Amino acid sequence: MSPRPRRTGRRGASRVWSPAALEEPGMRTLVLGLGNSIVRDDGLGLVVAEQLAQQVGVDLCSGRVAGLALLDCVAGYDSVIMVDATLTGVDAPGTIRSTDLSIPTARPAPRSRHGWTIPDVLVFGRHAGVDLPSKIVVYTMEAGDMSDFGEGLSPQIEAAIPGMVRRIVGEQFSEPQRDPMAQ
Repeated sequence: MSPRPRRTGRRGASRVWSPAALEEPGMRTLVLGLGNSIVRDDGLGLVVAEQLAQQVGVDLCSGRVAGLALLDCVAGYDSVIMVDATLTGVDAPGTIRSTDLSIPTARPAPRSRHGWTIPDVLVFGRHAGVDLPSKIVVYTMEAGDMSDFGEGLSPQIEAAIPGMVRRIVGEQFSEPQRDPMAQ
């Protein structure tokens, strides 16, 4: 059984203004935190998603969501922000990256549903007629420790979490700056 989105926070109590919510009344946004809280830094997506949902007042779905179960979480939303840990070995732990997955178009290559990437699942969902979000942005942070079992994030990742939350709020939920000289 896949996780179901849940409401956190209160939209009226949000301290952050969302221009999208004003432009399109009723716009539904989901924050999807991916990861596993008992594999050290792999749980960072869960922590960031929980903080975002509480601060901004959007729906939250989090956990070990993978493969086609992802479609159950994101179906029916207008906008989805995914947060996950990554371990490339290229970037320093704490490095944040973002990718816009709003327009996947290629058909996925046939393979086990357990091995599909997020873009594969989204393309499959679109071709299957699932009501998918028009806006999907994935934020990842390079993890430090994803090989050891244990709860809690490494100190380096724990210290980088507030910066990731600020970046996502700034890029996805903050009021755009207006040029005072513009008429």
